[in-house]
Amino acid sequence: MRRILPWLILACLAPALALPPPAEAGPTRILKAASLAPKRVGWVRQVDEILIPSVTRCTQGEVGLKIYYGGIMGDDQDFLDKMRNGVLQAAGLSSIGTFHMCRAFGVMSLPFLFSDYGEVDFIRRKMFDEFSRRCEASGFRLFLWVDQDFDRFFSRKGPLVHLEDFRSTRFAGLYESLDSVLYAALSAPFTPMDVPGGLEALRQGSCDATLAPALFVLGSGLQGIARTMNPLPIRYAPATLVLSNAAWDSLSPRHRECLLAERESIQQAFCRASRQDTEQCLASLRQYGVNQEPMDPQAELALKVALKRSWNDLSGDVFPPELLARILSLLEEFRGSREKNAP
Repeated sequence: MRRILPWLILACLAPALALPPPAEAGPTRILKAASLAPKRVGWVRQVDEILIPSVTRCTQGEVGLKIYYGGIMGDDQDFLDKMRNGVLQAAGLSSIGTFHMCRAFGVMSLPFLFSDYGEVDFIRRKMFDEFSRRCEASGFRLFLWVDQDFDRFFSRKGPLVHLEDFRSTRFAGLYESLDSVLYAALSAPFTPMDVPGGLEALRQGSCDATLAPALFVLGSGLQGIARTMNPLPIRYAPATLVLSNAAWDSLSPRHRECLLAERESIQQAFCRASRQDTEQCLASLRQYGVNQEPMDPQAELALKVALKRSWNDLSGDVFPPELLARILSLLEEFRGSREKNAP
């Protein structure tokens, strides 16, 4: 019996030993999201390395993200429509899509409203809840407000260093009413276009220039077409990650609480990485032969005066006047504090 017993035990255990180890439980809920960002750009790396791990951690792996990159689900407006009808639950929106989602965000892209990211970060901290309420009223939950970049002028024709240069250049206007007012302030000819149409016009030469972020120029392959860049940061362009109100409300209270607790750290990490990517993009554009053509101080001042006239034309139409007044008051406070604490 002593000789037989080990074999009996093995015979009993054999079926269990032959079974594969149990698979780890996967997400029980998948949120479908979309973005125009192509997979090769740094923004996607931030999603993979910062956002998705946070979602996994906060939901204990119960909620996953399936993201459709590169515009395969359409453009930003398509994403918003598909969130409204439940085909998508979330989207990473460009500055144009953010404007479609909540027009009040247009105030953040006024030309020369901000001089640097320090000012942007201050306003984001102070005004996040205000913009979140406005987004929610439009049917969307603002989860992340990050950076697309500061837009700059890129030209395939020649340098844009005097106001006369703008008046003789044909622009592709990609930002709807914001661009129409901006180019009108410069007396510059422009054609309003969606992003695919604008890219085609620039490639074919029916338009000479556009106002865009460096990441967009590099990611869309325009570095072989653009000859010059005016390095002056013209306007801040926000990017956002939003969920439909229905999708956000469908998450458990425990999951929502954790995500909200981590949101600020996610935003900060996302923005740090995105700003590093922008610097790398600018360096890459120089290597591709896109020449930086700065303006002299007098021409730069003339450009700022001309473009700041567009603020009044947009106030009351695109955004409430009191929203701009609040931001300007906060910026005055921030700049005063910065000057006071300067060494």
